[in-house]
Amino acid sequence: MSKMEKYLYDSDKKELFLYSSLTTHQFNDTGAFIVEKYLSHVSPLQIADALVSEFHLTLADAQEDVRVFIEQLEELEIFPKENTFPLLKDSQKVFSEVAKRFQLHTPIIHIIQNCNSPCKMCDCWKTKGKKWHSANDLKPLFVKIKELGAVAVMVSGGEPLLHPEIEQIIEDLKEIGLKIMLNTNALLLRQHLNLSNYDVDQLVVSMDGYDAVTYQNFRGLNGYDVVWKNLELFQEKSPQTKIGIRAILNRQNYDKIDLLVDAVKSRGMHSVGLSPADVSSESFSREDINLPKIESLTELLIPTKRQIEDFLEKFTTSDSYYHKIRNAHESELLSWSTYDFVRCMKFYLTVRNGTPKPFTNEPCLFPQTSIVLDYNGDLRNCFYSPAFGNLYSLELSDWSFRDSMKKLEDSKKCESCRGKVFCGTQMAKQSSDQ
Repeated sequence: MSKMEKYLYDSDKKELFLYSSLTTHQFNDTGAFIVEKYLSHVSPLQIADALVSEFHLTLADAQEDVRVFIEQLEELEIFPKENTFPLLKDSQKVFSEVAKRFQLHTPIIHIIQNCNSPCKMCDCWKTKGKKWHSANDLKPLFVKIKELGAVAVMVSGGEPLLHPEIEQIIEDLKEIGLKIMLNTNALLLRQHLNLSNYDVDQLVVSMDGYDAVTYQNFRGLNGYDVVWKNLELFQEKSPQTKIGIRAILNRQNYDKIDLLVDAVKSRGMHSVGLSPADVSSESFSREDINLPKIESLTELLIPTKRQIEDFLEKFTTSDSYYHKIRNAHESELLSWSTYDFVRCMKFYLTVRNGTPKPFTNEPCLFPQTSIVLDYNGDLRNCFYSPAFGNLYSLELSDWSFRDSMKKLEDSKKCESCRGKVFCGTQMAKQSSDQ
């Protein structure tokens, strides 16, 4: 994969987007200054000289800042030493330009709607009948996305391990040359240890809780110990597979994520990935979403206003939890930085305050790098966009995205989308400098 396929830097927003992990790294003014000079092939010594002039630092401090900053980025493989990134001078990402900037990396493919985990924030487990896409129906899509440049596929659900053709689907993906990220609750993993024979690249395991009690509070059953045991068994069979834990940052874990990181680290597993809560959309099979349900999900998932304000006040460089999060992120055990925590909690504050449109109406970076296959076969630019095609009439799909992105723009869903917390656009109505 070329460097152009790995990274996208937005100089206006001071953000670096990694296609490999679909994560955004935000820099302060000094960091962005170093990044942009570095990308322009300016030597570290010249960057330090420029810092002295721009930010009124001593030369010794500037040289140390540049040295430490570049070393950290290279160690994390955010910047390769070859120093060849695309630097976007024009960062305006309007809806009509999404297709022109489209660089497919990791589409999210929901192969099944059925699920065996009665999670309180998702209704897939309520699905009646057997609802999945067959391996034969999926294969032409896999071929198409490979042609479009996809490197990997997130195989998701529902619960993919309930799919009767899961092995065939994984075999097809491998045959086509796509890496596999299997998003599972791992409750059935013991019965599917033979998947270790297919060289699955990564397991992404939904957990949400940091212990048995909080796991059950969110996922509706006592599966915490079962999941960890299943993961350990799979790890023995397939040590090359990266095992990551996925959690929604929520009311019961926002100040306990370090415990989840410790659980991953102690078992020799890969990392913890976080995402913001969605309390109001029809995603996750919540077709009957209404005000009482939104209020119930808000109380379950979103910290109280007081909790948020206390967190934002205390979460500074003098706070031990701040340093635990920073260290976990810097050691690649945690996907979010301290900045991401602050941004998410500020987003949650808008939810608690009833702020209807905390963001600007522009697309984030997700539609430029991914697509979503929905349970009904619809192909979408993101979880919340209209369809641009369907699995069962693939040849009619509109890969110009003209109509789907225009409808997304008109809907103004981007103004309140949780994806803006981690997909590359800052909040419009709040300062995020912390």
